[in-house]
Amino acid sequence: MYEFLKAIHIVCIILFMGTVFFRTFVILKIISVFPKEEGNKIQQAMGSKARGIIKINNLILIISGLLLFFLYANNSSIILHIKVLLGLVLVIGFYFVPLLFTKLDANARFKTIFHYLFFSLLVLVVFLSQYIYSF
Repeated sequence: MYEFLKAIHIVCIILFMGTVFFRTFVILKIISVFPKEEGNKIQQAMGSKARGIIKINNLILIISGLLLFFLYANNSSIILHIKVLLGLVLVIGFYFVPLLFTKLDANARFKTIFHYLFFSLLVLVVFLSQYIYSF
């Protein structure tokens, strides 16, 4: 069961990181070369479908991660706790990003910086996962 849960968790994080990567490094570059109205159409067309898939993916990611944590983890690792907390904040935060952008009336520069920071934090979670039991 452990290997199955771990495989599901890894596949889900790959899909999530791939989506954030595509959004950050591909879509934001594509829409910057088009007029604003066309860029928004491209963003909506590509983003809405991906967001729907990733909402389900992230739910599976949360469930598999929590099951791995509560059923199989050695809870003495501080790095594990940091990874779990940061991962949960990022995955759950994904659901609230559109609301955050709307509330803040975010401009394109803020959105770009936010996406780079979000992706960087995801990479940090992956690195932390490799050093859970090293310290």
